[in-house]
Amino acid sequence: MDCQVADQCLRIVGESDEEKRRFRLILAESLTYARIWAEQIFPEIVAKIEFDPVSVAFVNVETAYKGLTNRWREKPGCFERHLQRMEGNPLFQESQRNPSDDDILVARAKDDADLNQLQLEVETLFADLKAMGEQEKVQVQILIDLMQHRIEPLMVRAAAVGPIPAAQNHLKVLAEFMESMLESEFGPDDQESFRKIWARKTNVFYAQLSCEDTPIDRSDSVLALLCENTEDVKAVLEIYRNLDPSLVDSMRNMALLHFEIAELEGFKVPGGKEKLALFGDEAEIVPSVVQSKPRPWWRVWG
Repeated sequence: MDCQVADQCLRIVGESDEEKRRFRLILAESLTYARIWAEQIFPEIVAKIEFDPVSVAFVNVETAYKGLTNRWREKPGCFERHLQRMEGNPLFQESQRNPSDDDILVARAKDDADLNQLQLEVETLFADLKAMGEQEKVQVQILIDLMQHRIEPLMVRAAAVGPIPAAQNHLKVLAEFMESMLESEFGPDDQESFRKIWARKTNVFYAQLSCEDTPIDRSDSVLALLCENTEDVKAVLEIYRNLDPSLVDSMRNMALLHFEIAELEGFKVPGGKEKLALFGDEAEIVPSVVQSKPRPWWRVWG
């Protein structure tokens, strides 16, 4: 249990995974001794606060920035989520930091419209698949075209809609169908190739950034990413490293600039140290970063 408490403590430390592993057992042992001594020396206080290591070990540390008010849906779609990122966030332009209730309603309407359109196209797809299944035999090339030009784009659009449960359910169903087609019609190498493409294209943040009507301005892309939870930041950076490692170098420069400005503004990016460490060993805030002129990564990526 103390090892799990140590893991929770280390989640907010901006060191490498290797460094964390080195200190994990040392920290856990220290916590064990501290707990035992506290129970022996201050038994009444310990009993009064009803300390339970389980309450620490399984706490979910929130590392996503979710605005300042409670106006947001628990799992907002693409357009609503971006307004949430900007609310009260001094790293965005001042004119963007206070979205109105009407702005939020308009954003939700866009998300709902995208979801409804997705629903219609998924239903049409499965109606066509049912008709195709009544044929005696379907050529492999027809299946490949179907996977690449109909099913995969729908998976990407489901991811772009965001974590809305209905959209994620469509994504799950489509992915399961694709898996069944892969296993029945394709060899191991082709299966792995398809899966790698899906893993990238159906990442929610990557899909939202890539869609034609994205609300995320390319110049704010790294800033928007820093508002996501640590696990999502890690996944997105891994995608760009696989595409082109130099992209992450450009993104790191932008991240350093954002963190420097955040310090000057007294703004705490949730999970900031851990997120910054994900950009690489060179990612540390230095006073000169504000004067530097990092190469705009979105131009390289675009």
